[in-house]
Amino acid sequence: MLSRGIAILSSLLVLVAGESVLLTKKGEKFEGLITRSGTEYVVQTVTGPRRIPEAEVALVFENLREVMQKADDHFGEAKRLFEEAKALDEANPARNQKLALAIEIAQGSVGTYQLLQPHYTGASSASIPNGIQLMMQFIRICRGAATTDVSVAAGSGKSGIVALDEATFSFSPPAQADKTWILGDELGAGLGAAAQDLGHPEPGRRLEAVRRLTHPPSPLHLPGLLRLLETEKDPAVLGAVSEGLAFMDSGLVLKSLAWVKKEPDAAKRAMVFSILHGAGDRAAFDFLLDWFEDAPPATHAERAAFASVFRQFHALAVPQLKDLLAKNRGPKVQSEAIRQLGVIGDKAAGPMLLKTLGSYTKDSAVSLLKLGKPAYPTLLEGGRSPEAETHRICLYFLRKISGIRQQNLTHFETWWGMNRKTALDEEKAWWDEQAKKGWPVDAAAFATYDLPMESIVP
Repeated sequence: MLSRGIAILSSLLVLVAGESVLLTKKGEKFEGLITRSGTEYVVQTVTGPRRIPEAEVALVFENLREVMQKADDHFGEAKRLFEEAKALDEANPARNQKLALAIEIAQGSVGTYQLLQPHYTGASSASIPNGIQLMMQFIRICRGAATTDVSVAAGSGKSGIVALDEATFSFSPPAQADKTWILGDELGAGLGAAAQDLGHPEPGRRLEAVRRLTHPPSPLHLPGLLRLLETEKDPAVLGAVSEGLAFMDSGLVLKSLAWVKKEPDAAKRAMVFSILHGAGDRAAFDFLLDWFEDAPPATHAERAAFASVFRQFHALAVPQLKDLLAKNRGPKVQSEAIRQLGVIGDKAAGPMLLKTLGSYTKDSAVSLLKLGKPAYPTLLEGGRSPEAETHRICLYFLRKISGIRQQNLTHFETWWGMNRKTALDEEKAWWDEQAKKGWPVDAAAFATYDLPMESIVP
């Protein structure tokens, strides 16, 4: 039976025959004509239909306000259950039942808001962050109000349990026959032995143990898998651990991975990036951003690893990296953030990159150029700048993108008016392709930042 929280999210899958929005569990967003075909959703994109399995879909809706209202209505139901539970005696078993149900319903509403948050940051959705905070506080209050051991004193009159008279049996039961099919190991057949093999000297035995404990995942053995992660050297075993941990609770897994910030082994660092890709949730993004700020990358390969995950979270990554640029005064962090904003490829980074041209001229210029046509309006704005260097750089990029060799900005504005739709269609197709390929970023994407400024803007 599905939990109430999952059922709430399912009730928000509203499919309409028209322009709709589909959000996947990995944080992708698709807009357009969405239809249902068997166990798949079909999204009509500029490059053709995109088929998404139902198991990967988190929300489908037409109107943001309506989906938020439904989440709020469910939260209202959770609050009503909480008030009903408070009115009951602590010894009443119905009290804990109502509190547990209130928690599940509230978690469903939180899940909806958390899915929406990375994609909606305007005035119409300004209530989302506060809503999440309020709901999480409510869940904590519910958990605090629940009793873990409900007992009723004899004769209290508040228990719904009816005492039975002691029964007298007039026969002796036969000896119990051996039942080989009964599960004798409470951890599951062979799991105890597999856990022991995590420390076996043979890589093959460790590999088999990891597969046994992660397919299906055994949360009871998460500490052992995390300890193995810190000491393992065999690539195959590391890969199996990485794959298996992606199925575990990402919050619990990531709390134990702080050591990666100082880990010199590139294979282990790559494995943690893989876990973050697989988790695809807010906890994974927050861990990545903290890692980036505490230990910014020093090689192109590692820059690409960060950029790949940031690209997966681009709707959330761009505003957070912009905020990091404003708050962190470390030149290393600022320079690396500027490079990430360019390689991620989201035009939303354009205005911030334009502002940083004066301080980090080459890095910001390269990043603006990497944004390409979608950032053309930002370059037009830069072309109007009274700052001579900003004007020169942006005018050069306008010429490079449009092919126009004029000085007057009117010519570039006219070109954008004629080519805007094509550029936006190409941008949407590019993002669709990135999602299909798993958000790849090659280390070579950062090689441009090594070139002298005259090679970027003569």
